Amino acid sequence: MKVSVVIIAHNEAEFLTDAILSVEAQTYTDWELVCVSDGSTDDTGKIMKDSGHLFLSRQKGGPALARNTGFEQAKGEFFVPLDGDDMLDRTYLQKTVEKMSIYDVAYTDIRAFGMFDAEWRMGPMDLAVLSSENVMPCCAMFKREVWEAHPYDSETEMFCDWDFWLAAVKNGYRGVRIPEALWYYRRHPNAWTIKDQAEDNPRLIEILRRKHADPTDTGE
Repeated sequence: MKVSVVIIAHNEAEFLTDAILSVEAQTYTDWELVCVSDGSTDDTGKIMKDSGHLFLSRQKGGPALARNTGFEQAKGEFFVPLDGDDMLDRTYLQKTVEKMSIYDVAYTDIRAFGMFDAEWRMGPMDLAVLSSENVMPCCAMFKREVWEAHPYDSETEMFCDWDFWLAAVKNGYRGVRIPEALWYYRRHPNAWTIKDQAEDNPRLIEILRRKHADPTDTGE
């Protein structure tokens, strides 16, 4: 079963080769790589083009639109999004694809590296849990149909992954956590997380609340 890995990057030339090489080193061999430059002004586009993989360039629109651009051109049955400053363990595709005969989504724990080293355990793909916090990684394997049912929504900006998982659960898709840290998340001065962007949290959380509100909940 072919896996389509979509690498997106905005001015990530410094780290991009590591991301590409981590895909090329996978023990699972039935994959394609789609590289999307999201309005980059450094050598990101050149590195992607020179890699020999499918290269797409677009005006800067953020991660949601960049991922959608890549997946629109992807040919695989299973999808994996990867940011251009992160990496995959060489067994990532092998161990996630093994779960796809039973589940619709498979994901692993996170190994942070760079400015500090840490391992972060992810939580369950469960509506009750996801309704209060995002406990799933942005990098995961999922069936093409999961994305087709609800592509990434640019309105939710940096919360587009959280929104994606909420929609997937509500659409009836099932996921499994693999208890190994196989996604390598690079921490560097220009990297950002939800906590780094706390000033936007109330506005974006309100957007998520409005999108995913239970119509039977009257608030009483």
